Amino acid sequence: MGKKKKNGSRLKSGKENRQFFMPTLLSVSPAPHISALDTVRTVMLDVIIALIPALAWGIYKGGLNAFLIVIISVATCVLSEFVFQKITRRTVTVTDLSAVVTGLILAMLLPAECALYVPCIGGVFAIIVVKQLFGGIGRNIVNPALAARAFIALCWPAQLIKFTGGAAQTTALDTLNSGAIPKVSLFNCIIGNVPGSIGEVSAIALLIGFVYLLVRRVVSWQLPVGFVFTVALVSFAFPLTDGSNIGFML
Repeated sequence: MGKKKKNGSRLKSGKENRQFFMPTLLSVSPAPHISALDTVRTVMLDVIIALIPALAWGIYKGGLNAFLIVIISVATCVLSEFVFQKITRRTVTVTDLSAVVTGLILAMLLPAECALYVPCIGGVFAIIVVKQLFGGIGRNIVNPALAARAFIALCWPAQLIKFTGGAAQTTALDTLNSGAIPKVSLFNCIIGNVPGSIGEVSAIALLIGFVYLLVRRVVSWQLPVGFVFTVALVSFAFPLTDGSNIGFML
């Protein structure tokens, strides 16, 4: 009788152990889930290299003010991350170059003639509000540079339409978005002889950076090609003419 009870206890104990270990077997560890030789720093360095062609052309077209915007944007992002992490007693991560990438992208989203305080305030917003307050790299829910650009558009919209000579102009993208045809040749749009933000003007320079990232296997072709194809398809199906939607059934 005692032996049976003992065996029953063993069976019960084994069942409890199985119940205990099952959740462990099914648990999912935090990201990253794929191990690789690449580090955040090496990936960010590749992104910086990929941005150089468009950045160089933008500075060439924008002149000294464009160069100052880039320097101020990058310096502000790096300094903001360093100071915030020091104050909050977090591990300082400025050496991973992610703040540098944010600063470069933010600068490239701005026109060369905008005021120099714009990248400064935008850099602080991007790093502290959008990135660090959400927990740092990989935890922010939106891209810091794009969020900072949206913040600037809300606060100082006039600063985002200053291009050549500080005058307000309409870019080729703005013209297309309004339903009109840009009064510039396709060749100039590809090369970059058009008004626009520092990193916007030269399509060929951006493609060079994209090819570099493909070769380095930092990105895959499916996502950007799928995005461009979708935008092209929707634009073709529902073109804009004089601000009105004209659609047709496919």
